[in-house]
Amino acid sequence: MAGAAVLARTHDYLEGHPREASLGFTVELSSIFWYGALQRDFCALDSRLAADPTAHGDIVSNILTAALFGDGAAAFVAVGDEHPLARADRGSPRIVSTRSVQVPNTGGLMGLEYMDTGLRCILRADVPTKLKGALPEAIGEFLDANGLKAKDIGVWIVHPGGPKVLDAIQDFCRLSRAELQMSYDVLSDIGNISSATVLVMLHRVLTAPPPPPGTYGLLMAMGPGFSTESLLLQW
Repeated sequence: MAGAAVLARTHDYLEGHPREASLGFTVELSSIFWYGALQRDFCALDSRLAADPTAHGDIVSNILTAALFGDGAAAFVAVGDEHPLARADRGSPRIVSTRSVQVPNTGGLMGLEYMDTGLRCILRADVPTKLKGALPEAIGEFLDANGLKAKDIGVWIVHPGGPKVLDAIQDFCRLSRAELQMSYDVLSDIGNISSATVLVMLHRVLTAPPPPPGTYGLLMAMGPGFSTESLLLQW
């Protein structure tokens, strides 16, 4: 979620400092998850199973989770409304509004565990279920507050947390596969590089021919516990 969150908090800062520019970046070294997972789960497989035979599913899940994420980094420059670049650049969108959502009682659903052997990534199988519960506030109420519906969004920049995550968003918003195609393409091309992914997607949008002036976009990512960060964009 941090890729979307750093955009949103940069927007907050520039709202109060409209003549300034800001540099934001995210760096994900997800390969370090392997050390924690291998030391705790794979290398200690026999001893853990001997102590608790029911731990097999949890061990397999932890190792697979470490395999899901890749290393990546991305950066951006944003400017306030009164900065000279804001008047000169007509091809980039402005951030209209943002929304942060935290789902209660989901602390153990997704995040990081700090251990003596390193970091271990936690990602439970019911993330798509929790996402479905968060979507009415993260997208439905957010768009309503801005006088919009899902059909008014012309550009969807949705973090590809996995096929089930994209299916949940597609069903809730009644979108076609084509409207989320960039998410599927990025998942296929580079996989999930955690917070940097959504900024890579934004780069693809900004380096393509811009949509017609007035077009709305929605940028969204998911994060720890279970939380979401959504940004409404307009060209």
